Amino acid sequence: MNQKDKDTLGFFLKSKRFFADMSLQDVVDELSKYDYQSSTTGLNQIERDQVKKVDIRLCLILSKIYDFKMKELEDILKVEKHS
Repeated sequence: MNQKDKDTLGFFLKSKRFFADMSLQDVVDELSKYDYQSSTTGLNQIERDQVKKVDIRLCLILSKIYDFKMKELEDILKVEKHS
């Protein structure tokens, strides 16, 4: 895996999930607590960068679940835009 592959929204979110020690199903269950519906398939597609437009509300909720600052996400998106 080269650096470009690591500078994607999908890689960022997958690594945050990994360090939170959560399965995709765990995340789906947590999302429902925020009245947000998703599926393991949908989250997996985001993590594999198959989805190019991700709901900002989902990103905000994931920042709470994975405990990261939106600034980190902004930095990743800037890198993606310039790649």
